[in-house]
Amino acid sequence: MGVWEDSGDMDSMWDRAVGCIKESAKEVLGVSRGWSGRYRGDWWWNEDVKKKVETKKTAYVKLVESRDEEEKRVSEAIRKMRRGRATGLDEILVDFWKFSSVAGLRWLTNLFNNIFKSVKMPEA
Repeated sequence: MGVWEDSGDMDSMWDRAVGCIKESAKEVLGVSRGWSGRYRGDWWWNEDVKKKVETKKTAYVKLVESRDEEEKRVSEAIRKMRRGRATGLDEILVDFWKFSSVAGLRWLTNLFNNIFKSVKMPEA
């Protein structure tokens, strides 16, 4: 997954993303030493850029909220499952998922999303 891998602390994730974005921008747009006369470095920041940044921020907030909602639904479904039942073909007890951490629930949510997108169940 490269730069968008969600491992490590927030600072390292952010640093990887910033580095990738800057390098990509440099490759695509080139390097400029622009000067508008007002403040050095802000010559490119105009109303169009401000609108696009706000649009991206709004889309990002919706993405984060939708992921949180999916994780809440998975967590709720696991909470409703009864303990001490027979295992399925994978031989994983419900108790494992009930006591897994947030990372475990996030992983399970990602697995369910991948199953839904690919329309294929993993082999048992």
